[in-house]
Amino acid sequence: MKPLTEISIPGAEKTLQEHRRVYTVISRTVPSALLSDIQFCRIENDILRVTVSNAAVLARLRFSASQIIDDLANQDIQVNQVNWHVSREKVESTPRKKVAPAIKGADKKSAKLVESTANDMPDDELKRALMKMARNLGQEG
Repeated sequence: MKPLTEISIPGAEKTLQEHRRVYTVISRTVPSALLSDIQFCRIENDILRVTVSNAAVLARLRFSASQIIDDLANQDIQVNQVNWHVSREKVESTPRKKVAPAIKGADKKSAKLVESTANDMPDDELKRALMKMARNLGQEG
């Protein structure tokens, strides 16, 4: 297998040189504090496509678009407009916290309160549900 330095991809060197030229121009135009937030840029059909790390950076960089276009033109790189994109954030999943199940028989006082409330109700589905709840609350664990 050939080492990576010996593998040639047609047009890759030219594309890499153009990318360097574009990035050099952008690095002179964009404030240095925001430069590290530019993740990717390329020219496609005379449109400079720039991907940034977050929307706050994008809002601040939009004001640089006309200056970037002018600076690229001074370097004989034709661009008519700049399209800005925000990269997707990597969302790390957070495991849900396990909630301990209710302990049966832990609250006799609540069981008596629920039972007395249910006793004062007419005989219906709600009364039966409250009575069942009172029994569950009053059971020994």
